[in-house]
Amino acid sequence: MITDTDIDGLLQFIHASLNSPETVDEDLMRDEAVAYNDMCFEVNSQLTTAARLIDRGLRDDAVALAGRDGELLTLYEKLDFPEREVWIELVDAFGLPKPPELDEDAAAKLNIAYAVLGDLQALLSKHRLFALARVPLQHRIRILNELAQQDPENPLWQSDAEKFQQARLTQLAGEIARAASADDIEALTEIQQELAGCRWWIPIPPKLAAQVRTAVAINQQRQWIDQIRTAGERLQIAYSEFDLATGDPLADSIRTLAANATLMPDDPLMLEIAPALQWVDEQRAAIESDRQDQIKIDNLERILSRSDASHEDVQRVFDKAKLIGTRLPAPLRQRAQERLASFEMIARRRTMMIVSAAVLLLAMIGSAAGFAIIHSRHETAMELVESRFQEMIENEQWAEAQAFYDKQTPAAQGRPAMQAGAVTVWAGTKDEQERAEKFAAILEQLKADDGHEPNDSLLNQLKSLSKTKPDELAVLDQENIAAKKRAAIQQKLATEQRLQFGELKSQVDAAIGQSGTDRRQAIDSAFTATKRMLAAVHSTAPELGYELKGLERILEREIAKDQAANMRRLELDKISRGVGDPETYVDLIRQFVDRFPNDPMASELAQTSQRIAEWELVANWNEVIGSSVCQDPHSATPEEAQAWLKRLDAAISADGNHCLAVVPKQRRAEIERISKRSQAIESLQRLAASEQLDPWFVYSQNGLRYYSPSNPEHLESDANTIAYVVDASFLQRPKLFNRSDFQNEIRPNAYLAGQSAFGDQFRQISNRMTPKRFSEDCYRILNTLHQTPETRIDPIFKLILFRHLLATMLPASHSLDEAFGNFSRQLTEDAFRWNTDWITLRPESHVDETRQAASALLKQLDNWSERVEQIKRVETESQFAKVPTLRWVGWMAKTDDHWTARMASPTKADLGVVRHSGTTSVFRSIGNGGGGPNVAVDHVEAHQAGLPVYAVEQSD
Repeated sequence: MITDTDIDGLLQFIHASLNSPETVDEDLMRDEAVAYNDMCFEVNSQLTTAARLIDRGLRDDAVALAGRDGELLTLYEKLDFPEREVWIELVDAFGLPKPPELDEDAAAKLNIAYAVLGDLQALLSKHRLFALARVPLQHRIRILNELAQQDPENPLWQSDAEKFQQARLTQLAGEIARAASADDIEALTEIQQELAGCRWWIPIPPKLAAQVRTAVAINQQRQWIDQIRTAGERLQIAYSEFDLATGDPLADSIRTLAANATLMPDDPLMLEIAPALQWVDEQRAAIESDRQDQIKIDNLERILSRSDASHEDVQRVFDKAKLIGTRLPAPLRQRAQERLASFEMIARRRTMMIVSAAVLLLAMIGSAAGFAIIHSRHETAMELVESRFQEMIENEQWAEAQAFYDKQTPAAQGRPAMQAGAVTVWAGTKDEQERAEKFAAILEQLKADDGHEPNDSLLNQLKSLSKTKPDELAVLDQENIAAKKRAAIQQKLATEQRLQFGELKSQVDAAIGQSGTDRRQAIDSAFTATKRMLAAVHSTAPELGYELKGLERILEREIAKDQAANMRRLELDKISRGVGDPETYVDLIRQFVDRFPNDPMASELAQTSQRIAEWELVANWNEVIGSSVCQDPHSATPEEAQAWLKRLDAAISADGNHCLAVVPKQRRAEIERISKRSQAIESLQRLAASEQLDPWFVYSQNGLRYYSPSNPEHLESDANTIAYVVDASFLQRPKLFNRSDFQNEIRPNAYLAGQSAFGDQFRQISNRMTPKRFSEDCYRILNTLHQTPETRIDPIFKLILFRHLLATMLPASHSLDEAFGNFSRQLTEDAFRWNTDWITLRPESHVDETRQAASALLKQLDNWSERVEQIKRVETESQFAKVPTLRWVGWMAKTDDHWTARMASPTKADLGVVRHSGTTSVFRSIGNGGGGPNVAVDHVEAHQAGLPVYAVEQSD
């Protein structure tokens, strides 16, 4: 397991190597490159496992594997550092193996899983709450559909929804029948909306859909007709009282309801209220006619009140208004006529003015020729004035241009070019004024700024606005002020750097004086700070550079001195990375012994590495215990139970006396029962489908029972012949009865055989049986048979059925075996004539004797309630507690006469070791993990270098 300490220390080395590749120790480089590669392989392996779980729909398990707070993705991000490609090039330059590409796709898939799980949290909480509260199925189905929609990659939601919907369809058949008989249209509509509005993963039976549609239609039709009848009565009252305000909406409502109910006009109900409906229509038509006439009057008044209305508009509106005849008010008619007359008078005057204007134009043409010569000379002079004015504008001489314009005559000023130029001058003058004001405002801001740092932003704005000589002088003054501020800052910085140098020397001294795991980080931090300060003082305090170089050399010597110690620590850390994988662990121990043959632990580690078989035994038994089958047998499927039993047999074959074997052996019997349930269910389903439990009807005559497949309700009215079963081979023959006896006594008293009634319920239960509900469903079958009276079922056949059922059920159910085991064994051992032909009609004395013996044996079941209580007691006592498992988290090491557990996976759980001696093994507790990377261990039996250390953990 990769720890933050491992990866942070490794990344520190990588960054230091990238910063100073020329100083990297080749051996250390090889070790760190291998360590980084191992981390990449491990993270990729976990990412791949998580991705597979996600693909199987087990998103919760994937997130649990990766850590609820995203620990695996955090490791992925750290390993995928920005300079990774540069590191790979450096590794390649040293001729070392390159790291694998990080599994980006799996990481992305895991990241999406975290996001989806967060989005689904509210729905998941509601799903669990609904399950605990046993909320009706339709609401639980809605939540499952929402989960399936928002999480389409998880097939579990659809699977659960299908099961719930199957059960819901069974419920709906009864609900529809009850609602229809009660005329509950609201309930029927809700059911119809449920069938139409809900997403159904399984096909809705056409018969069910048709049933609800028909029920809704019938009840809706009845409801609509009742509503029409009630509304019709109210409309008749409104008609008699001439109350249109009440009758108008009632008429609309009746017509809508009639359309829904498809009632024709000649329907007696509609004929009864037809006069009232016709009256409403007539009143509406009269009101609409009055409204249209009023609109025409209003339009005429509006057009006459407008002074800008044209002759054509007034004439058009007046023509429409005249259509209403005498209803048009006389004063309004007179106003319109007078307005139209005034339009005609104005038209006559306009004609006279056009004629006068034509005469005047001919007189003016004669005098125009002389005026053209004088105008040409004047135009040349004006063009010179305009040219000078335009030149001033182009040079932005706004004041001069304004003065020049003011000197001109009004005629010159009125020329278009001069007027356009005057506008430009006005705008330019305004812009110049705004620039000067802005320049002055920024200058005042700079003068008022008494801060220690120059305001370069304002100074740049001032430069951009500078235009005149005074402006340039003002800018120069501000630049001098800014330069002085920068010099002061530089001086202050040099003083601060001298102080920082003193602090850095103290930091270096403190780092060199440290010991333990913090020493390397402290020296690296001081070395980084020295490098950073060297770069910073280059331009501000060059004299400090010489002293900083001295500190740098001291730190380099300390780093080199620590490298030798770090190499040993790194090799020990490598051994920790093999924890959990016996073969890898042994290989890493042997690598350490080969590299450090004189190390105090080398000899003992070499001996310990020979005991790999012991660790594999612990791993095998831990796998058996940690399985969900062992932890919670009742939640296991028969297939899972069978697979677990094979693993258990393999573990027992390797070491049946192991200290971890106790609980699995205790739970074996129950898990063996569970493993047989699929086969038992199949056997029960075959028995339920047997011919003996088909629908058989009993026709009795003279104390004899004739078992027949003929349903008395389906026989012809004058029938007196049936097919009946001759013997236990179920061979059928016809039986002719006296017609009178058959019709009056035999047929009316015929009934469905008890075994057939039982068989119907037996088939329903067995077809829905699941391994997890096995004992409960089996009890229901047994109880159904027990409650079948002997007057309806032959005692011999009832006992035969009990014998078959118990022989099939008991090997797969502990609680049933406790309750019925003695009875079942008695049936097996009793000298009962099981081959007796209980169907035969032949008078044989041994049949009656066997029947009496069967009744006597069945009497033993009279204490049924006691057996039920025994089942409940056993079920309660059979609840299995979670079993702690051992997780390999570290190994024993010795440093300076101190024994510690080096933790590959720090934990706060209790720790222990497994010691083997000959054919026995024992687990010894050595204290609590405490959550740290190293745990001091005083227990003498744990003092063996390389001995695996296990965490005792409770399974979820």
